[in-house]
Amino acid sequence: MAIEIIQESEVSLAFLQLAHQAGVSVVRTAHVGNQRPYNLAVAEAGLPMQLVDHTIVAQQPGEPGDNNYLPGSIVTAEAVTPLELVGPPGRLTSKTRAAEPETGQAVYLDQLHITSLRQAFPANPSIRTNTEYIRNAEVISGEVIKIALDTFPQLFTRVVQSDGTVSKVPYGHAVRYYPHYGILQLNDDPRTDRGILVPNEVDIVLGFVVEALTKGGDTQYHLSGPDFYQYIKDHKLQQTLNLLYAEVRREASFGSKLPETLNVRVVPAAEARFASARGNGDSLHKIFGLLREESSIRYSQSVHHKSLQQLEHGPSADAIQAKLLIESFIAENQREQNYVVKQLGRAALEASELFVGPREAPFTSQYDVLASNGLDMPPENLTFSTHQLHVIHHRLQGLRKKAMQ
Repeated sequence: MAIEIIQESEVSLAFLQLAHQAGVSVVRTAHVGNQRPYNLAVAEAGLPMQLVDHTIVAQQPGEPGDNNYLPGSIVTAEAVTPLELVGPPGRLTSKTRAAEPETGQAVYLDQLHITSLRQAFPANPSIRTNTEYIRNAEVISGEVIKIALDTFPQLFTRVVQSDGTVSKVPYGHAVRYYPHYGILQLNDDPRTDRGILVPNEVDIVLGFVVEALTKGGDTQYHLSGPDFYQYIKDHKLQQTLNLLYAEVRREASFGSKLPETLNVRVVPAAEARFASARGNGDSLHKIFGLLREESSIRYSQSVHHKSLQQLEHGPSADAIQAKLLIESFIAENQREQNYVVKQLGRAALEASELFVGPREAPFTSQYDVLASNGLDMPPENLTFSTHQLHVIHHRLQGLRKKAMQ
């Protein structure tokens, strides 16, 4: 009985669209806040998004809290604009109010950001918070969490007070708090109640179980960000996930309906970064246009090289003349390719946001999409595998460095 984690980079967003439409489980787990271009591409593709709403508020890069999504600010391609927050730092996103920029009315941060994301991508009906996801499958969630409390109480270490502050409880003591606090996401009003947070390990297994029961089959696609894609490799974490999954299969009322081996294919969604707000994607389209041009030149070169090989043993004057002509074509191809490579380096300089790190800002978010009334991205961002997109991005990094010299 096991969860088989498979890192899968040979699929595209277009493939995942088809898989989702066929009823296969495809989920992107991100955080509530300002969504980076790769998450915007996932939303545009219509894929389900589950947004963690129990992160710690941060407003600027480098502050304690969620630096990836900066939920305490409005982030756009041009600026990071801190929201007027109510209350001290160190609180949960879902329990922190801020002044809504246009109306000045107090609104919870998770509500502010997820509403804007839904407005930016109205054709995607599957954008929800982690709390909504857990509560929508309350019976399943409750059983999984109770089994985890009974068998792995040491995992439950975070208690949230009614004011949104988070404190740690002693190792293994969560079971003592449970009768008085309950589980935050399943309490009557998670915004105002105090409660114990579902640990990450339990949350991961819970999601896999819910998807297995609601979608069926033994294979799921989990679109991950750069952090999850790395830490899911940890052997100790995988061992914990397997032990908990085995307990759920053994103890839960629905355990017999779960596959003995659950194949979870983890896809590095962050590679699908070639997206921008409408009207700002010229440099991205230029990059892929140049790559197509380079591919055509390389094909022409390969044809000429094959022709040259066929003429190598030809002693006639005609063969020698043809050989010289083909060699001139090859030289011209090389000059063309060198020019295209230089242009790629310049285009990489123009598309500077491609090289903004996962904890850096500003960056294009759903607020840019709303302002420009749409997302702009080359079709290759959907049709190329995440591995192909990674190779292209890595190459562009090198060409950009050369262009800067």
